[in-house]
Amino acid sequence: MTFGRRSSLKFPTDFQLPDRLPTRFLEQEGIGCRPLDWSDNKVAIICVNAGVVYHLFVTKEADFAETRLSESIQFEERKAGWTVSKWKSQGHLFVLTAKANPEELGNMLAGYSL
Repeated sequence: MTFGRRSSLKFPTDFQLPDRLPTRFLEQEGIGCRPLDWSDNKVAIICVNAGVVYHLFVTKEADFAETRLSESIQFEERKAGWTVSKWKSQGHLFVLTAKANPEELGNMLAGYSL
């Protein structure tokens, strides 16, 4: 899978990402992506620059069975201007975060169907 409109970021083939990811997010300038091990499980981190840097974390729902997320996108404002959005879809858990307001995160997810 290739990300970003200006730089081609290729994700390692040994990590299965879901079929559908937020299109508007993927259209942005890709600045990095990599898998990371978290408690013996894989988590994908995909970062893009859209005037502000957005970080999308994706993991398999089964690997974090104790984590309960809604099938609708939830927004939560955090300290220092950061906002987090969370949801589950296609057997995966998603967390999108940026130093942006909820409206800006919502715009990044516009048109995305779970």
